Amino acid sequence: MTLSPNGKDGLFCIYCQHTNRWHDTHCQNCGARLVTQDPQLESELKQQEKTWVSPTYQALYEKTQNALPDGSLALFVSGNAEPLIFPFVRNLVLGRDAANTGEQMVDISQLSPLGHSVSRRHAAILPAPGSFTCSDLGSTNGTWLNQQMLEPGKAYPLQSGDQIRLGLFTIMVCFKATNTAVKRLTILIKGRNTLENHPHLLRPPYLLMQLSPFLQALNEMHEIMALAQGQPTRDIFIYEIQEKPNGVGINLEMNPQTLQILRQHLSPWRDQYTEFTNRERKHPATFLEPAIAQLTNKIIATLPATKSANANLHQRLEAALTILAVSPLEVARIDN
Repeated sequence: MTLSPNGKDGLFCIYCQHTNRWHDTHCQNCGARLVTQDPQLESELKQQEKTWVSPTYQALYEKTQNALPDGSLALFVSGNAEPLIFPFVRNLVLGRDAANTGEQMVDISQLSPLGHSVSRRHAAILPAPGSFTCSDLGSTNGTWLNQQMLEPGKAYPLQSGDQIRLGLFTIMVCFKATNTAVKRLTILIKGRNTLENHPHLLRPPYLLMQLSPFLQALNEMHEIMALAQGQPTRDIFIYEIQEKPNGVGINLEMNPQTLQILRQHLSPWRDQYTEFTNRERKHPATFLEPAIAQLTNKIIATLPATKSANANLHQRLEAALTILAVSPLEVARIDN
């Protein structure tokens, strides 16, 4: 915050450009915290604005982006000669003065005099298929992605070159977007072989006992497809889970080939296996292991030959198919 440049008497909010009264501590328009004019802060803010457009930083940005491995992240910080490089990102917290919690974290207070405007756990950067997302963690002074204020707790997709503002402090993200053969889809998951509706599915027992194992096995197959195609492995990214009248709708990003395999191979196999065990009056578990082994070999045969010979890939696929085979759930519909 600084004095109003429009000549009005009061404190000027740099977020919404509203001029406040001198005794206000928070902006009366957007709620952001106000501070009085400080020459050091004023100089730092102006320096940040010039940094990102300078030829030196542009050259460093391009050099860094070209050298980054897939899935890694670089953060450019005003005043720092070199970017911060993170070869692997699981849940990168942006904050300050944090206790040693074991989290992957960037301590802003050690990087800039503007660190005082950043909350202890201000925002987080998480991996997404071929990219990353940013979310505000309920910070005091808010998080902005370029010119958009983030809604706390909501994940926003990032593009390389985006600026993230944490209070008064700004960083630029840099990464190499990868082709992960993923698409954003909405799938409907419902109980198998039943027309019975199950109201209020989104309760802890259902999420823990049925939906979670199914999604974990689906995610394992998603990673197997990436490995088979020679691509980096990334988890399925889920945007929304919503209860529907006839099941659970999930909006997500994943490899469509995973769903294609479920529909072309697993679903018919489950029908035939159930029919066989009922006709022979045998307990399904009696034939499950050899039947899953045959199904695994059939699916492996459809994958690229250079990857299909991998024994670990075969074992992982067999384990995932076993969970999906015994699950009472199935993918009933796929909407692009």
